[in-house]
Amino acid sequence: MWSILSATAGFLHLWTILIAWQESGVFGAVLTCFLPVLAEVYWFFSVGPLTLYGIMLLVWVGILVACLICLGISALLFKDGENSPPR
Repeated sequence: MWSILSATAGFLHLWTILIAWQESGVFGAVLTCFLPVLAEVYWFFSVGPLTLYGIMLLVWVGILVACLICLGISALLFKDGENSPPR
């Protein structure tokens, strides 16, 4: 699951760089390239949350949060090693 999240995060960042290039030129694209999280938050609000980009970003963040919650629950359930899942 983490490899899928990483790949889609890369795709979303490339999409963000393309949006920055279209909206503010080369300088915006280069700045977006080096500041991924800040740039995605900025362009999310700049472009609008009800665009395809905004919805895809919200879905991605939702899936990330769900994965982190499941990982935390799993860590709590199997922290002592007694009930560890079979390998």
